[in-house]
Amino acid sequence: MIPMNDVLMIGGLHRNAGKTTFSGRVISSLAGDHRITAVKVTIFKGAHALETTPVLLPEERSDTGKDTARMLAAGAARVFWLKTDEPHMEEALSLLQTLRDGNPLLVESNTLRRYCRPSLFYLVGREGEQSLKESAREVMPMADRTLTSTLDPRGEVLYFPNPRLMFQGGKWIELS
Repeated sequence: MIPMNDVLMIGGLHRNAGKTTFSGRVISSLAGDHRITAVKVTIFKGAHALETTPVLLPEERSDTGKDTARMLAAGAARVFWLKTDEPHMEEALSLLQTLRDGNPLLVESNTLRRYCRPSLFYLVGREGEQSLKESAREVMPMADRTLTSTLDPRGEVLYFPNPRLMFQGGKWIELS
């Protein structure tokens, strides 16, 4: 397992769990003091699996509404979409390593947690949601914390836990 102290990894318990909402809050709270790089990781499986090497795509626009655009709009200095499949995970990790420059790196992924050890790994989810992604089941024991949001009837976030984070000495730290 590759140690990556400069990484805050955020995974989701289910689809639309709030990963990017939480990521945006973290980015906006620290972007004034740090040059944050954010990465959304998509692992293709089955018929959708890639049959080529992994791809790292930069996000250049903050106005498309895509998750990567939302991270850019939140204040990340650089944002990328890393697309891969399980058989090419070693190559995908090599691509991720090229982004490490001593600054904070925020990565959205469940599966990647099985291959690397970040400073902190949070799983996020919605109150009352019972379904769990298989990738979440696999990494739940590795989570430093699970954060649960509360939504109103329209699906708007009423409450989202907001742990106090800082990046110091090349690693992410949660303040008590």
